[in-house]
Amino acid sequence: MKTLVAHPNTEAQLRAIKAIFEALEVPYNEESELDETDRIMANPAMIKHLDDSIQELKDGKKVIISLDDVWK
Repeated sequence: MKTLVAHPNTEAQLRAIKAIFEALEVPYNEESELDETDRIMANPAMIKHLDDSIQELKDGKKVIISLDDVWK
């Protein structure tokens, strides 16, 4: 079966989602929200992408943009 991930914005939304799941007898797990670093580091594909990018920097494959040019 598929997994759904919900991101309620309020406690009321969270309670409503839980009530629906319980009424339908749908099992669910509640997890604390990960900060961005934890979310990235929990994904093997993201870790590989970061490792590849770090290696590119070490190999001199980089583009330097001055702060003045960032918003151009």
